[in-house]
Amino acid sequence: MKKKAQIRRPDLLLLLGQRLKEVRTQAGLSQEELALKAGLSQSQIYRIEKGLINTTISTVLHIAETLDVSYSELFEFKK
Repeated sequence: MKKKAQIRRPDLLLLLGQRLKEVRTQAGLSQEELALKAGLSQSQIYRIEKGLINTTISTVLHIAETLDVSYSELFEFKK
């Protein structure tokens, strides 16, 4: 039986989290406020921002819609 490859890029998870925090704070929202608007838990927003979870693309898309930004804006990482 083949082993399923697990692709995990902690560096990208951290960059996504940092970018989400930037966009969220620019929108003037706390983690709790974003969570309430998006129908997510505050702890989930916290874990995404800290790069602790490998969230789904669907969740990222939903958060972008909630923040009224394009999903690609959340992937505009500074190098």
